[in-house]
Amino acid sequence: MANLIRNVHGKKTYIGLLSPDELEQANKISDDLEKRIPELELELNNKYPDRKDKIYLAHEFGSYLRKLVDEYNIKGHQESIFWNQIRDFASKEEDGPQDRNKSNRMIYDYYYQLAYYPLKDVENITWSNWSQLFDTSSINSEKKVIDWIVNKGKTEKHKRDIFRDLMTGIRLYVQGKDLTVFSDEQLFEKMNLVYKISKIKDELYERYFTNLNIKPSEARLKRKKHYREKYYKEIYKRLKINKKQNINSLCDEVFKKVYNVKVTEWC
Repeated sequence: MANLIRNVHGKKTYIGLLSPDELEQANKISDDLEKRIPELELELNNKYPDRKDKIYLAHEFGSYLRKLVDEYNIKGHQESIFWNQIRDFASKEEDGPQDRNKSNRMIYDYYYQLAYYPLKDVENITWSNWSQLFDTSSINSEKKVIDWIVNKGKTEKHKRDIFRDLMTGIRLYVQGKDLTVFSDEQLFEKMNLVYKISKIKDELYERYFTNLNIKPSEARLKRKKHYREKYYKEIYKRLKINKKQNINSLCDEVFKKVYNVKVTEWC
């Protein structure tokens, strides 16, 4: 395992009691990062100046980080320390990667995870959607679920609104479940169902609101997350009682109940 350095009150601090050789290794890694990371940031910022190319910057950055993790022998819990060491002592570009404030997660970790997948698969999903996925820790920790999302992106474009709902649907579905008991085929089948429920929700919103040029109630607009979750929870509860229900009819019934769709609004 690597010997890394922490930032304590703005000063470099060694982790643990280190031998002279281990101190030398820790300093070497720190010195290397201070040189290599700013060079990489500058190179990639110049190579990908357009925000729409962020997915390519992120993947290339992540691929480089994966090489560093192997080179320095970073193991397990050391990864988070490693990202902090890069942020604290190596990142110099003002326009360099910014951490995700909402989740308090290191952006380098996102890049690192992204580079696990081939670029041809990664680019099927926007950086905004990838960020939302990585922000959702309960999904981010389930590699099989991410594999399914990547595979789904090969055949269907992930629309932003549907993807946002999908993250909610998956998060609520996996909550409290041990996914290791499912085979890949079984899990993918369940994720396809969540996707279908999400896609139907998008179609229902368009039918009952967008096409009629009306909006849900003010409460539902202000508390979008609450009602989005309520939609999925109600559907999952009913499916638990009767798995053979027609999913289209079920989603329609629940949607109208959750979003208070009046008969006069859609007849």
